[in-house]
Amino acid sequence: MTQVEPDVLQNQLTSPRVVEGWDWNGEIEPKLRAATLRRMFVSTEMLALRDPQLDPIVTPVADGYAVFHGPGAMSSFAREVGTSRPISGKELSTLEQFYTDHICPVRIWVSDHTHSSLLEMLQGRGYAARSHSVNWFRPLDSDPIHCEHRNMEVLPVAADLYDRWIQTVAAGFFEDHESVSPTTIPTAFFDLFFALGCAPDDQAFLVREHGEYIGGAVLNVADGIAMLRTASTRFAHRNAGVQQALLAARLKCAREQGARIAVSQSLPSGPSAHNLRKLAFQPFRSGCMLERA
Repeated sequence: MTQVEPDVLQNQLTSPRVVEGWDWNGEIEPKLRAATLRRMFVSTEMLALRDPQLDPIVTPVADGYAVFHGPGAMSSFAREVGTSRPISGKELSTLEQFYTDHICPVRIWVSDHTHSSLLEMLQGRGYAARSHSVNWFRPLDSDPIHCEHRNMEVLPVAADLYDRWIQTVAAGFFEDHESVSPTTIPTAFFDLFFALGCAPDDQAFLVREHGEYIGGAVLNVADGIAMLRTASTRFAHRNAGVQQALLAARLKCAREQGARIAVSQSLPSGPSAHNLRKLAFQPFRSGCMLERA
């Protein structure tokens, strides 16, 4: 991890003023925020159904939300902190104590909307940058969406395939430098993906090739905005067009549901960013996960 500087998010990305007749700041941004918060609460409720003993929780704190989905869960971090006003040192300490009480690393998501005073405070407390990301958008106009699927099938997931989707996508996230057997993945990791992809308003997708499930992803459509998220590919099948196929299928489905714009998130560079650019996505915001060292 690298030490965070106060200007870590003073990026050059500029949100468009108007997209397909929508005012970006007045219409799209509020809808995006509402959709993101809705996903946060829904995934917490789903995780509580899956593992009641875990006691996952979302609690307002420090002008944002502290989310606990398990001590090591990748979704256990604070959101929206310091985006509408500066916060005090006492408020930040309260947030930190929440994660300390849950025996969980203190991680805070910041973006170019985060007040600069909070970034300075985090620097002073020794926070370090754990990962960066970029948010992307694409208008869903009538232009054709080109993608060659080769021998792949992209399948919408019904309830009878939820377990297969969970195993496939969780394994894709878990695999780093080599393939792993699903039997080696902790149960809590599978539970998290149940929460991320199996809610009533989630439309999950699987990719199948020669009878084997090799990747998956999720689509959510609300208020004319499509969120393309939670995508992974099994290690042995990477760099073969799996994510291109998933992107194209979800864009087509979103358009059929009346969405006017699609958004997604990725690392600033690498295969995911390349795939998004190839399908005409444009960057509009950067973010960074900060963790107390």
